This record gives sequence, C-alpha cells and structure tokens, in this order.
Amino acid sequence: MIEKCIPTHLFGELAKTTGGAEIIEGTRAVKGFVDDILNPEAALLQKRACLWAIGHIGSSEIGLGLVMKYKIIPHIISLAESSECLSLRGTSLYALGLISKTLGGKKLLSSFEWQSHSQIGAIVCLPKDPLKFFTIPPIGFKGDFTKNTEDWKNYYERIKSLGLSEEKLKLLKLIGNLSNHITQKTALPEIKKISQKNPDIFMDESLFHSVILMMTNYSFKLLVRRYILSLFEKLLGQPSFLINYSKILK
Repeated sequence: MIEKCIPTHLFGELAKTTGGAEIIEGTRAVKGFVDDILNPEAALLQKRACLWAIGHIGSSEIGLGLVMKYKIIPHIISLAESSECLSLRGTSLYALGLISKTLGGKKLLSSFEWQSHSQIGAIVCLPKDPLKFFTIPPIGFKGDFTKNTEDWKNYYERIKSLGLSEEKLKLLKLIGNLSNHITQKTALPEIKKISQKNPDIFMDESLFHSVILMMTNYSFKLLVRRYILSLFEKLLGQPSFLINYSKILK
C-alpha cells in the first residue's frame, strides 16, 4: 500500500521550534492569515491558503500556542460546519485535522464537541455529531437562466443593453477568441495584460453575465472554461454577488 502524506509547509516547520515561532510572530503572518479568513471580501483561494497555513502552524504544540492567541479555531469550526462553499468547508476540515495532531489540539477541539483520533500525530478530526459536517442545507432551484430563450434570440441586443465600456467589449471579444485554438494564442497574452493592468475590470457583474452568455452560446474546452471563471474568482467570492447578479437577470 502506498502511504500518502501532506506536503511540508514552511510556516508549519518553523512553528515546531521556539526560534521559528519567534520568526513567525515577528512577521505578524498569523494575524494576516486570520484577517483573511475572517474577511468576507477575501478571495476563496486566498482563504483556503490561509486555512492550510493556520492548520500547519497549529499542528505542533509551539505553533498551536501562536494560533490560540487569535482565537480563530471557533471560526474555522464554523466554516467546517456551515460554510455554503463546500471546498472551503473541506479545507477547514483538513486544517482542523492538522491541529488535532497534538494532545493540546485534541483537547482544544474536544471543548468544541469535535473528536480526534486517540493516536498522537493522526490527522483525523470530525464533530461528535457527524451531521454538523455532512449536512448540506437544501437550496431551492429557481430555474436555469441559461435556458431563457429570450436571451439567445436577442444575444447581441442583450450585450448592448448591459452598457459595457469599450475596454470591456474588447475584453469580451478576447475571451470569445479563447474558444478557437488559433486565436487563443494571441488572445491569452492580451487577457493577462488586462488582468495585471486593471484587475478590477473583473469585478463587474454585467461583464460576468456577458461572459456566461458567451460560454453558454459557444464551445469552450473545460480547461479554458476554468481559466475564464478563475478571472472572476474575487467577484464570485463577494457576499453581495448573488444579490447584485440577480438584478441583472431580471
């Protein structure tokens, strides 16, 4: 049987020694990780990276002391039990599993009704009531807007009605060029330039809606679709996104 293990983490290794912990504390990195985890505006990928960092730091007795100063454990437990984003919920579970490696971590998690494996070093941790983690609240399906034939009959009129600027229309055209392997070679570098020069352009719900219409109307490879959606990751992570986006769909 092939034994698999979680790759080492710089902060996790530093936190194993007193000197390393002092270096981490001097950089105030832990506070930065905690702030991003608590920040509802932070990008999803950033939150998950911070959860991994906190988990690795808290996987040793010395590092756990650093983490406990910021009282972040209850928030990570809350994410693991109730986050609507399943990838965030899963990463929180892994982070808690790392924290449960030490005796101090096991005792701490036990106070929150989470149980760990009795073996020191085991990365297994679940709530005493498994339903707290495995239950997903029902979400009412309100229909698939991509099947709204009115959008497809008046595709260009719809794009025009969104009032996109010239720069956004140019970007939309470049994204459309990603569907063709020939035009993709020139479009991709241009999109990257725009992303670096003006990252806030991808925070526009109307532009996102235009892209969704295009992706539904035209053929894009799976990897290309993933890349396009990653451009709007920060927008999709906004708490107000669904509210603002629903107004566009009306």
